[in-house]
Amino acid sequence: MMSGFPARYGRKAARFALRQVPTGLYRCVIPRDAIGFVYHTVASRPLPHVKHLYAFKTPEEFEQDIQFFRSRYSFLSLDDLRYAKPRGKRPGLFITFDDGMAECFRVVRPILLKHRVPCVFFITTAFLDNKEMFYRHKVSLCIEAVNTAPNGRQDALLQYAGVSTPSAFKSWIKNLTLAEEATIDQVCALCGVDPATYLQRDRPYLTSDEIHQMIADGFTIGAHTLRHPILSKLSSPSLIESEIVDSCSAIRKMTKADKVPFAFPYSADGIDRSFLRNILAKHDFIGPLFDAHGIAAETPFIRTRIAGDVRRPAGSLIRQAYVNESQKRLRIPND
Repeated sequence: MMSGFPARYGRKAARFALRQVPTGLYRCVIPRDAIGFVYHTVASRPLPHVKHLYAFKTPEEFEQDIQFFRSRYSFLSLDDLRYAKPRGKRPGLFITFDDGMAECFRVVRPILLKHRVPCVFFITTAFLDNKEMFYRHKVSLCIEAVNTAPNGRQDALLQYAGVSTPSAFKSWIKNLTLAEEATIDQVCALCGVDPATYLQRDRPYLTSDEIHQMIADGFTIGAHTLRHPILSKLSSPSLIESEIVDSCSAIRKMTKADKVPFAFPYSADGIDRSFLRNILAKHDFIGPLFDAHGIAAETPFIRTRIAGDVRRPAGSLIRQAYVNESQKRLRIPND
């Protein structure tokens, strides 16, 4: 047991040391032509369909991020990224939003226009015009329903899930995937959650008219699959290719763009890079591709992005991304 203690202490000391390195020095040691941020939504009120999935920033917090970026970085458009056009001597930064949430038009767009900031919005095409609800958003609504249900109904829901507490129910239902959406729909029925009514009443996703206005504003629209699956868990490469190609084709038809950027739901983990390269070779209207993983270096055709929804200042998130990348390079595990 004692032999493991010095190693754990050393890892802890190494992680502490990495947190003390100035961001400016990190930029020299881990140079990047640009860093990216990915958000999903920005809102000043609770969003029941998002509440139990992830945090999101208020308009004031998002605007503070924008002001921080402007003070230290040059904002880059998709064309700047595609053609590697630098803007001055400051490092470049690009902003993206995934999923196609309604707040992108109602809340985010006015802030971006105010500060003249370019942005790429990646749309999950099945959700467009509120025709269909994301299975994870159904999950959040079910968790909210269980948490607020009377004891008798809550007990029945817990029994259906085979768990004994609301927290265990939350873990169980959040682990369900798109392939298990029929189970999620059954839970919705038991909970009294009606996705169709919610779609019509709350309108959680962007509409075609809103997207056309965003294009007119100068923003870029990209694709984010048809129905937001975990691509690596699909049963065949042809299904993965269909999610990418068909969603990009749908966005291309809407936007009339020559090239349609694509962002992977969750991440591109587990997807062979030569397979992706072949997709790009066969369909020259697709690209570039965008992933998660902070500032990690990827292939030339995949851009990584820092998660911006975390309710911490942007500068802190950038520093943490450099720390995470350094820790990975040095092979320092988390205890």
